[in-house]
Amino acid sequence: MAPLTRREFITIGAAAAGLGARGTRSSPQLAVTMDDFNVLEDVHLTGAERGERILAALRRHGTQAMALVIGRNAETPVGQTILGRWAAAGHVIGNHTYSHLDYHAASTTANAYVADFERADEVLRGCRGFEKFFRFPMLREGNTAEKRDAMRRALAAGGYRNAHVTIDNSDFLIANELRARLIADPRTDPRPYRDIYLRHMLAFARYFRDAARGVFGRDIPHTLLTHFNLVSALYLGDLLDALREDGWSIARVSAVYQDDVFERRPDVLPAGDSLVWACAQEMRRALPKAPVENDAWLQREFAALRTRC
Repeated sequence: MAPLTRREFITIGAAAAGLGARGTRSSPQLAVTMDDFNVLEDVHLTGAERGERILAALRRHGTQAMALVIGRNAETPVGQTILGRWAAAGHVIGNHTYSHLDYHAASTTANAYVADFERADEVLRGCRGFEKFFRFPMLREGNTAEKRDAMRRALAAGGYRNAHVTIDNSDFLIANELRARLIADPRTDPRPYRDIYLRHMLAFARYFRDAARGVFGRDIPHTLLTHFNLVSALYLGDLLDALREDGWSIARVSAVYQDDVFERRPDVLPAGDSLVWACAQEMRRALPKAPVENDAWLQREFAALRTRC
């Protein structure tokens, strides 16, 4: 049987296997990473307003995050302003390709993808705060050995590190739903989406914390996937509060990526997804059943809100 994809895993869950009681470490570490930076999307809040709210949440928690930026978004005046503000606050800026290509698509060749990555490097390397970290869009690192290995060679040649995600989730689905509701009716109250967001994100943070203990035999520092979108602008601060209440320590991203777990290059196909998931596949370790707060649960919650409003 072929391994589940990231989307199938989050939607229907992986093979059930208990991990036993949670470890005794009282404060596992977690760093915030934020993808895309679609700065021209302005439903409810402009890109600049979103940037300021997100920076305020990070500042209140005294932490350093990483911005994984689509190169074309950094070429706009508003993008340059937002990234300048991020850099001035001490956050790291990394490469997320120029065009946000899907590396698993049949139409995306290895040569085209490498060229897109290099084009983003040309745009971003002059930015203050830029460091040579690369994140694959949709966490898709190649569906063939040829594609996977071509990008691994390109990253090594350019002196880049893979900005691995350990805590995967579907925050973008919540943001997309809220955006659609606000377009249809600007008077929509966004607060019910806060509750859905917090429950979903906390569930997957707990899941990958426990799963990592089973895979690696220890607590690892974690990287949380988020996106530069409306739900982050509105509720990232609330999420970080909730994570702290749940026992997490919000760490600086530069410190987290020093752990040698992030040097791993799992020998799996398709490549990518959460580093915890990929390493479990390589090691043939069963993971526990995914949280109930998965993609299917999100769609049911969205449908219930549409019915109520």
